[in-house]
Amino acid sequence: MLTTSPSGMDIEEIITIISRWAQAGIVREFPSFLPQVLQQPSKISSPRELWPVFYGCYDWHSAVHSHWALARYVRWLPSHPQATSWIETLQHQITPSGMAGEFAFFTRSNWPSFERPYGWAWYLTLCSELASHPEPALQNLYQYLQPLEQILRGRFRDWLESLDRPIRTGEHNQTAFSLGMIYDYSKGMGDDALRMLIKRKSLSWHARDTHLPWALEPSAHDFLSPSLAVADLLSRTIDDPEEFSQWLRNAFPQWYDNSATLLAWPTVESLDRIDGKNAHWDGLAFSRAWMLLRIAQRLPHDHHLKPAFIEASHQQGRRGLNSLTSDSYMTTHWVGSFAAYWLSFHLSHDPHSDKPSSSIA
Repeated sequence: MLTTSPSGMDIEEIITIISRWAQAGIVREFPSFLPQVLQQPSKISSPRELWPVFYGCYDWHSAVHSHWALARYVRWLPSHPQATSWIETLQHQITPSGMAGEFAFFTRSNWPSFERPYGWAWYLTLCSELASHPEPALQNLYQYLQPLEQILRGRFRDWLESLDRPIRTGEHNQTAFSLGMIYDYSKGMGDDALRMLIKRKSLSWHARDTHLPWALEPSAHDFLSPSLAVADLLSRTIDDPEEFSQWLRNAFPQWYDNSATLLAWPTVESLDRIDGKNAHWDGLAFSRAWMLLRIAQRLPHDHHLKPAFIEASHQQGRRGLNSLTSDSYMTTHWVGSFAAYWLSFHLSHDPHSDKPSSSIA
């Protein structure tokens, strides 16, 4: 066994489940959420015609992050019985001709904001994952992603420059989550100009935030916490841990003054996994868990809130694992990637770590 989760599930067992979801989903064309902007009467194209690589997993962004998840499993468990199959699936999907088709969609489409910013953030995260991958066969695939990477990176930069205010929702258009993901991408890829742009924007929007309304969360369809995601972002863009601690005190004064209020924050779980929007809470459990843990990691070593943030992360993540019993495609087409990103943090406090640590207490 690699290690055991707080729920009693072996980590390899968890990865076996969620990798099966990803492998099945990325080659499953239907059902599909098919948004298109039509300027005139025309043929409605199928998902595979529009997106020759990322046509599966119900929607484009879920297909992208499911490819990321498979690559991540290979990074963690190169000797897993299914590791060769994971590699072969990615090689079958990410091809020069397929990515040429993806590039053509984004450059010819009448909808330049398609998947902005959430899908763009996951695509750039996939680029970073493959560019640094220890498996040569997967690192080789990165070259096919680069033309679209350049397009989306440029569009994101232009959009962010023009954006006057943040988007504080709990769904795909939230700015804090995507800025954080692309900040990590820019650090990993050495794009200092993009990293500093994100830092400047995030601080101009959020440095003076106070009394964030966490107690009003979650909304019915959230899969991201609007309040916690801001703290997750600023844990990266505020350099000094003491300064970040002071920001946290202003933004979450109830938690700061009484850690019991943080530990009493109710956990979440979807009660209707057939409805795609209602299934969002399963992802919310995992995203809360990794955000809480990253915040804990960025606090000063002896900070009084660090143990509470770690325990709250465990509480949220344990609840999220209940979703692994689901057989509903409204869960399985995407929640596995959120579980994988949470595992990255829960195992090592670092979503870019090559190896899980020895325990998941």
